[in-house]
Amino acid sequence: MKPLKKLLLARALLHEPQILYLDEPTANLDIHSAEVVHRILRERVKLGATIILTTHDMDEVEKICDRVGIVCRGKLVALDSPLALKQEHTERKVDVIRTDGERLIFDMDNAHSRSNLAALLAAGHIASIQTREFDFHATFLKLTGLTFE
Repeated sequence: MKPLKKLLLARALLHEPQILYLDEPTANLDIHSAEVVHRILRERVKLGATIILTTHDMDEVEKICDRVGIVCRGKLVALDSPLALKQEHTERKVDVIRTDGERLIFDMDNAHSRSNLAALLAAGHIASIQTREFDFHATFLKLTGLTFE
């Protein structure tokens, strides 16, 4: 961990505050140092502290946050647990490659689509099947209405 980051974190934790506000606490840290910071923050939360942090690191959000607030243009556009946001905004789709090489996508929110997938499975015509995993980056872009071109 960089010496200045260590000093700033130690100074912030010295008096064991009940509320701690951190701005990008792991920015520019190596993976090992970031893990040390995450461990320290989780320990503080276990002891009853509230930690509010700002970050652009969506992996960090998924790893350590109990609640997530997404702000866009100064307005709060979402506030919930990472799991609730995951359940609400994840595409419930399955990507399939049939044994003949054809690629298909099945929508798990559609009964007809689920039935077609089940029939292919039962017939043994699937070479590969993969669910689409939660992507916090895509959720952030969806909620803020911002996309890259």
